Amino acid sequence: MPLAQSVVGYLSDSALKDLQAAAHKNATIELPLEPGKQGSHVQVQRADVDELRLGPSANGYTSVQIILKPKANFNFVSAGPLQEDVLSVLRDPSYIYGLGRLQWIAIYVGPILRQQDGVFKTIQTAL
Repeated sequence: MPLAQSVVGYLSDSALKDLQAAAHKNATIELPLEPGKQGSHVQVQRADVDELRLGPSANGYTSVQIILKPKANFNFVSAGPLQEDVLSVLRDPSYIYGLGRLQWIAIYVGPILRQQDGVFKTIQTAL
């Protein structure tokens, strides 16, 4: 597989079902960095998404890796009141090790959903 940029976060199980079924090509996907918290999240345009890779689901939230198309953009948003329940801890190894010295790879075993005609369709199930 060629190198690709991705973002990882959590969606509620109901939001994930809505995302898979909807055919709104211009919709913005908001992906919280921690389950159930909206304080820090990533925004990406649905049209910039190539694949969704689903991880485990726990307590009504599914871990999701969004594989972006080449040259796609995303926004990192940190907003909300300064309350512990909305803040997210950023575990960015580049602050500790310096850029380019340590590379992290997230591996999801499936299912893998690829966007086709504005709808995410399963291309591979769990191994």
